[in-house]
Amino acid sequence: MTDQLPELVSLRIEFTLAIGEDKEARVTLNGSDTAIVPVSASQFTDFDAGLAAVGAQTQQLPAGASLGGSEGDRVALEFDADGTMSATIARPTGARTFTAAGSAAALARLADSMHQVALAGEGTVDWTVAD
Repeated sequence: MTDQLPELVSLRIEFTLAIGEDKEARVTLNGSDTAIVPVSASQFTDFDAGLAAVGAQTQQLPAGASLGGSEGDRVALEFDADGTMSATIARPTGARTFTAAGSAAALARLADSMHQVALAGEGTVDWTVAD
């Protein structure tokens, strides 16, 4: 018998400018699990492009997008072929993963919200699974 992963209900990513074009992201899952990770300018662009492709259903699934460096906390969003999204905060001391069976409309909302932040250069992605 496998253990069921906790359900992802909400995702919040606050991008703020750090040094130059680099950013910092405060990622909160379900309003309580939070990680603060560095985000390079290229990683920010790749994260937006990855979510846009998933939201537009032009990216073959499974697919993923991540934030953070090789040291310290890291955040990963992964999308399975069946539409399930997994959000993981990985720390040097361990990882915590939540899953959500998001609809195509929910994934499109997530991608659109991220793209609006990308256009502005900073801001907040507030997303809930519910349509």
